[in-house]
Amino acid sequence: QIWGNLISSLVLQQGANVSSAADVSSCGAANCPGGSGGNLVIPPRSLRVTLISIYLACGILAVLLMTLFADKKPEKGIFSSLKTSMPCGARDQPTSDDESGKNEDERSTDCSHLCERFLAAWKFMFREKRMMLLIPLIMYGTMEQALNVAIFTQAFVSCTLGIHWIGWVMICFGVCNALSALLAGRLRKWIPRQVLFMTAAVLNLALMIEMLAVKPNPSLTALFFVHAGLWGVADGIWQTQINSLYGVLFPGEQELAFSMDGMWGAIGYTISFAYGG
Repeated sequence: QIWGNLISSLVLQQGANVSSAADVSSCGAANCPGGSGGNLVIPPRSLRVTLISIYLACGILAVLLMTLFADKKPEKGIFSSLKTSMPCGARDQPTSDDESGKNEDERSTDCSHLCERFLAAWKFMFREKRMMLLIPLIMYGTMEQALNVAIFTQAFVSCTLGIHWIGWVMICFGVCNALSALLAGRLRKWIPRQVLFMTAAVLNLALMIEMLAVKPNPSLTALFFVHAGLWGVADGIWQTQINSLYGVLFPGEQELAFSMDGMWGAIGYTISFAYGG
């Protein structure tokens, strides 16, 4: 939320071409999904290539650091799959019959285990009515994130201020999100979870009304940061409290609950991004 957005803003502002006379009447709630207008200008190809290259380098560096410093014991962690992840040619040419049989058994066991876990997750959802009742809440938790990431950044920030401002605004969101998650976990000791959920819901509702009512304008730059910060506060509450529910409602079955959370959350993201263009 911080370093990635900082990199994007520093790179994209090199080609910023913002006009104070730009017509921003089509920004905000009046913005058409997938459309353009105002100061929303696609950056030059060279800047896009530079930005993607930086992110790619960061990804490669992360993999190298994980490979060098992560737990390398074959029984634990990501390296547990190394004994079975052989090149295709090596699989076709086993060194001995025993090794070949052992590798086949391991691959068969991994596949069957994966299928068992997949079926167990679905059985868990249909068995636990409380899990099914949480599905709308899970989907809302990701849909409100998508609204902020996709609609707010395009229709409000990019259209009004320029695409290079997205990173700065989202840094504010990320900082407030992290602080909110930390604070919500501590406040939960004294404040009922229902009150925290209601606080997040009221914040989201108020910010949605503000998005509909306020006409974006470059002179209201501070408002975008306030909006993103408050949305980060609400999102921090949603994510921490929804996740904590699994430990309370499904003790010993959190893994199954989190797998359902991931699936329905992804569906919520898909719906929001598809609808938002």
